[in-house]
Amino acid sequence: MATEAEIAWAAGLFEGEGCFDSHTLNAFRPRASMSLTDLDILERFQEIVGVGKIIPSSDRSKKPNWKKSWHWYVDEEGFHVVWNLLGPWLGPRRRAAAESAIEKRAAHVAAATAPRPCARCGSVFRPPFLRSGSRSMYCSQECKRYRPSRPPKEDASLMALTRAVARPNFF
Repeated sequence: MATEAEIAWAAGLFEGEGCFDSHTLNAFRPRASMSLTDLDILERFQEIVGVGKIIPSSDRSKKPNWKKSWHWYVDEEGFHVVWNLLGPWLGPRRRAAAESAIEKRAAHVAAATAPRPCARCGSVFRPPFLRSGSRSMYCSQECKRYRPSRPPKEDASLMALTRAVARPNFF
């Protein structure tokens, strides 16, 4: 368990170098991240907050004069751990960014579970929230599996005759 001084240190580091946002391509899931050139500092931060992954930043290897850099990040569950731990120590800008990410996710979940008509039968239903963020179009598995029967394919010779009549060949 981290001491209060360590948590305050981690909050100060995150205030200056960290970021709260939401991943728009991933169902607006909130996330937290931070990039540094000092791996030992990033490892100490990870140890204090207790969540996250550290990976090397790949874009810096293209610049020979730049120092190597590492990126720490957390997913939605880790976001809430970091927010609950560091939130009281953070300034208004970081707090606003975290609250905005939480609100975007809540709005996305509300929109995904809003009542809508079934694409098959038309009955209004409230779909469950799918973790992938996709929206269900059908009220039941029965409606989802329903495939209307197709009319039998026409005879190929009849189709050729129909085309010949519709577009006569003048050449």
